[in-house]
Amino acid sequence: MPAFFSPAWASAVCDALNASESYREAARTWDGAIRFVARTDGDGLEVWLDLRHGECHGTKTGEDASTAEAPFEIAASRAVWDDVLAQTLDPVMGMMLGKLKLTGSMAQIASHAKAAKALVACAASVETTKG
Repeated sequence: MPAFFSPAWASAVCDALNASESYREAARTWDGAIRFVARTDGDGLEVWLDLRHGECHGTKTGEDASTAEAPFEIAASRAVWDDVLAQTLDPVMGMMLGKLKLTGSMAQIASHAKAAKALVACAASVETTKG
């Protein structure tokens, strides 16, 4: 199992997105990279996904992810990400409640809520090691 937010995890999420018909349909009008940041004890883990028209075209992690251009960034503590990936916290609702901090257009994210949920379902399907 890959470690949370590791290069292997990011690659597995990208593969899961590309294999998902529900993601492809829900995100067919989405065009934009997104960076996810997990804050843990002062450090941050970062994953960047190149998402265009229902497909994942690549990933970056770590410093490469932090410097890659992304119109959207979603940051939260590791505990909040655990809730999102367990699908006990809806990502859009989490942003509206301030549990996930969004940099970018909330209106655009909200208009693609179905794509966000499909993305989370794909990410949740990738088992990770805890820690």
